Amino acid sequence: MTVTAPTDNPYESPQTVSADLSSPGERAEVNWKSILKRWEILRIPYNLVVGLVGLLALALIPLSPNEIVGAVIYGLCANVMYLLGPVTELYLNWFVDAWESRLVPRWLARFVRSRYLTAFLFTAGTLFSVAVTLVIGVAGAFAVALQDQ
Repeated sequence: MTVTAPTDNPYESPQTVSADLSSPGERAEVNWKSILKRWEILRIPYNLVVGLVGLLALALIPLSPNEIVGAVIYGLCANVMYLLGPVTELYLNWFVDAWESRLVPRWLARFVRSRYLTAFLFTAGTLFSVAVTLVIGVAGAFAVALQDQ
């Protein structure tokens, strides 16, 4: 991936550099298309996990048409929020490319450009979505239980 390197003079013409991964002699391309493809493949297990937890949450409350519509809207919103993962990874890669020589240590740049960042963001986001889904289901079950008393 080629980006413009920051210079001390903001009016100077941009210079093109390659993304540096590990050693001074080793260059590698950071391809935004491969990052987005990786995240779209991960969307399948994300939807399966959050969907199964959502079905578990729905099993805790009596179903009405409102709950079913709410569950569908929640699923759509969860998929929109899923986009925070690839957007974060793309932004961090851009940030490393733009500021590596000034602000970002080499070990952090290697981590950002690796698949470990994708795994970390995916796991954290999925666990957060599962937790929110379970909290909504348990809160709904408590609300139903309190109404019945």
